[in-house]
Amino acid sequence: MAGFQSTLYENAVITNTTFNQAGKNRYSFFKRTGKLERSYDQSWISRAQELRIRDLPRETKIRFQEPRTEGLNRRQLVAEHRELLDFLNRVQLGEWEIVFRKVNLHRYIVRPTAETTNEFNHYSIRIRFRHHRIPRMIELGEGHTRPGQRFNQRGLMERIRNIIRNNTDRHPLPFTKTAIILDSGNGGILFHEILGHSLEADYVFRGCSPFGKEHLGKRILPARITLTTRDESDPFFADCPGDDEGMTPRDPAIIKQGTLQYLMSDYFHSRLLNLESCGFCRVDSFENIPGPRMFSLYLQPGEHPPEDLFQSTARGIYAKEFGRGSVDFNRKLFFLNINEAYALRNGRICEPLGAITISGDILEVLNSIEMIGNDFRYDSGIHYCRKNGQSLNVRLGQPSVKIHNILAGGFENA
Repeated sequence: MAGFQSTLYENAVITNTTFNQAGKNRYSFFKRTGKLERSYDQSWISRAQELRIRDLPRETKIRFQEPRTEGLNRRQLVAEHRELLDFLNRVQLGEWEIVFRKVNLHRYIVRPTAETTNEFNHYSIRIRFRHHRIPRMIELGEGHTRPGQRFNQRGLMERIRNIIRNNTDRHPLPFTKTAIILDSGNGGILFHEILGHSLEADYVFRGCSPFGKEHLGKRILPARITLTTRDESDPFFADCPGDDEGMTPRDPAIIKQGTLQYLMSDYFHSRLLNLESCGFCRVDSFENIPGPRMFSLYLQPGEHPPEDLFQSTARGIYAKEFGRGSVDFNRKLFFLNINEAYALRNGRICEPLGAITISGDILEVLNSIEMIGNDFRYDSGIHYCRKNGQSLNVRLGQPSVKIHNILAGGFENA
């Protein structure tokens, strides 16, 4: 393995304001500044050090601008979101919590041959609630990267109403293999879990992934599938030209017409696997050890209007709101919670099914993708990926997708 050296300087300001049904409001303001030095010369050396801005080297200060440090104005948040707060108190939830979050992150990465500046500003609202007719805690929200803490209150209220109504009037669903149509946008969480993580180089190196280096350049999925990791028209990570090692990611298409082009890797695993690709190293903070991680994952649109997906389905499920997912690489299985689902019969959306779970063999499900819509949407901007104890923002995007062979069932039958 060739020698490697990088220094990541970080300055981050994170503020949270929380409200709940008990009227207990919490506020936190957290600021961190430091550097992470990493090098390889027959062995890895990593050293994290907390700093003050004035302790930075002069040449770093010139390029390293301190992010804005103003916090969230609680009174302003209450005034601007009074309609939403009143709604949460009115709908008789068992408990609820609403968190406004603001992240201003600035990183400057130095390598012997290059320098990179990454900025990430994120503004989000997250609502968690429990209802007596729903078996699990529900979480939803939205986020964006433009300045400001205003969100679509009425859209959020409508989503909550629909989830409660869907679960209150639900019909039982025995576990069975069936067709499913994933809604555009947030439905991309399925591909993040079962395909994105499968193509991260650490899982490949450990032999956990269903894919390996031997699949590079070969068709691993139906030819209708093209998956990309960058989108120039999406502002979400527009100010992060490189990863947290200062490397620039490869061509956006990681899967082109079903053929695997590269693996998502950091420098370490690209050398272990003798790969050309890197540029996918991410770290939660300068105090953590970086590793291979996704930034974004976009399933490219197909040729079908979304109504074609429905009209072609004699019996199946329509998944509209999505919860958390996970992958069990030991068994090559995935699990994904659906918070709002409906039965499909003869192309029509029928009775509500409430909160269900879908699962299955990773490769079997990926090769059961039958139709891809032309209605591409980005997600709601609130997705996080938790891996190795670190939580990072990720971006998703996809059109409607029909999968003809997936295991699904309601919680009464678990």
